[in-house]
Amino acid sequence: MEHVNPKDIRFNPTLAKNIASDLLTNSFTKPRDPRSREYKDGFHAAAFNTLLQVKYKDQLIKPPFSKGSCQLDAWFSGYEEGRTEARSFQINYADSF
Repeated sequence: MEHVNPKDIRFNPTLAKNIASDLLTNSFTKPRDPRSREYKDGFHAAAFNTLLQVKYKDQLIKPPFSKGSCQLDAWFSGYEEGRTEARSFQINYADSF
């Protein structure tokens, strides 16, 4: 059996968006501390960017807020969590082979 690097598991924009949306829903529908819209948007952006195939790099989601703003801080905090969740998804996906 050939080893698959989980970071190489990437998808077209439609699938990446759908998986990112599912990760967001799964992470925020169970009881947890409330998070802002900016945090959730950052989460979704990171999951999407992490799962997107490199050939679609023109569709990467960039931060929509100004440097130094509270909104950008929240967005990047969500981005960290979203990237972690997407990496977990990639590992679980690779393990399913």
